[in-house]
Amino acid sequence: MIFYFYNRIKPKFTIIDSHEKSYGVRQIPVLENTIIVSMKSSSRQCFAVMAMFFTTLCFSQNCDDIGDWMNTIKNEYPNMLIGTAMPRGAVENMAINLYSDKFYKPYWGKSFGSSGKNGRTKSWRKIQTCYAKQSFNTDPYKAWIFQSIVYNYHIDFRSDAFIKKVATRNQLRAELETKFNALKRNDLDAAEMVQLKTDLSTTYTVLFPSELDAITKALIKREANSAENQLLSDFEGIKTLPLEYLSIEKVLGFKSKNAALFAKLSKVQQDKLSSQLNSKIEDILVVLMPKQMTELKTISSSTSDVSKINTLLADFKNKFRSVMKFDEVQSTLKALQAKKTEMVSQILPEVATAIAKSKSQRETSGLYQRFVTDLVPESSIKVQLEDKIEQQRQFLFKEEARLAQENTLSKQRERLAYLATEGKEEGDMRLDTQNMYYAEFFDYLYRGHIENIDIEKESAEFLTIFNAYITAFSRNCQEALPEDKVELMELVCDEYTVTTEVLSGIELYRNCTGWVYRGSSIFVKPELYKAKQLL
Repeated sequence: MIFYFYNRIKPKFTIIDSHEKSYGVRQIPVLENTIIVSMKSSSRQCFAVMAMFFTTLCFSQNCDDIGDWMNTIKNEYPNMLIGTAMPRGAVENMAINLYSDKFYKPYWGKSFGSSGKNGRTKSWRKIQTCYAKQSFNTDPYKAWIFQSIVYNYHIDFRSDAFIKKVATRNQLRAELETKFNALKRNDLDAAEMVQLKTDLSTTYTVLFPSELDAITKALIKREANSAENQLLSDFEGIKTLPLEYLSIEKVLGFKSKNAALFAKLSKVQQDKLSSQLNSKIEDILVVLMPKQMTELKTISSSTSDVSKINTLLADFKNKFRSVMKFDEVQSTLKALQAKKTEMVSQILPEVATAIAKSKSQRETSGLYQRFVTDLVPESSIKVQLEDKIEQQRQFLFKEEARLAQENTLSKQRERLAYLATEGKEEGDMRLDTQNMYYAEFFDYLYRGHIENIDIEKESAEFLTIFNAYITAFSRNCQEALPEDKVELMELVCDEYTVTTEVLSGIELYRNCTGWVYRGSSIFVKPELYKAKQLL
């Protein structure tokens, strides 16, 4: 005896009687989803067992499908924090998508809007049963979806309005699907693709992320292919460029000139086109580099004058700096460096002597630039000369520090000797400058020897001393000022905005909003006033 059980969601199942007196298993092929049972018991017992089996099987299947349907939200938003408060609009948008035909019909067999209230009630009971018996409530995602989405939108008083929103969402999704298919067929022009990209971030942003990602990837791929076709078309002009120096900049400029198109290419496409551009540059360099080697052969290795090789190296690096990474250029550069290393090795004693005799850091740096720069990297000659240069630099640093210290001590001795022998007689007056700032300045100033003052008029120190002098003279020597003395003016706040504490009225702070010039009661000679203005 053969029985068929059909579930609208899962495939057909076949029950085959395995009793040896019946049709027999051997006569019927056992396919996938085929279940073999024994018919030795009575018919009633057999049908009871099968009824229990079908009930359990059907319930399990429905719950699995319902669980998969609810997991749509989890699959779309794997990083969603379900334990935190979520805006109502975001939750409703998830619900509209979950109940849309694309995600609802595959699991329930028909659209949510066509099921009617009785159908929605039956499906609601199925969800409740699965929620309780299949431990959906122990799954944090399913529990959240059940409570926040299914419970609120399945059969409550808002269902009619919700069904309309679902229908509108179905239309929006169908509209996007139409554009998606047109994109796949290459039926969209450049302007339509730009508009579609804009719509994806505005009109269609309410759809599920997976839907947006799929069409976004297709759009990016289409733009990349379109950009590649255009670039390859333009590249035909690059291929025909003559193999000369001026063509290098044109090839290099191709990428920057078409930066917007390059940005649309995929990484593979960018690498492919860049490789083609580099291949063209290499073809040019293969022709140019032998000419550089010809110039190198004109320089004799035995000459002690390295100026020619230095000039050739400088010109070469300046001329080919934009393509220095290419093997052809690097090979020629190494040949130039090897030539200079050979020449310097023959005059190594003279170079070492010149370094040891250098008298300043500037002279040492000049020797480095002339004889050490552009030697073969990490060659023994370069390492040896670099060590000698560094030793001489350290020696000069110490020597300069010693000379500076001796110069300071010499000036101090000269000052003391000068004050002791040629200083102005002070009489009964004494100016004690001990522990004062600018002691030397005041010593020379007091004794009238301005020519010995070592301070610049533009310096901050001089301005500080000058202003202090004017202020002290005006306050302490007013009777010595002339009749045409000039009063210095100062900028004073004339108007305030006061902020107070609201309850107590206590002033918190004030900001100045108006300024005026007023006399400072400090007077100076007209000549000093002009000098102050200049400073």
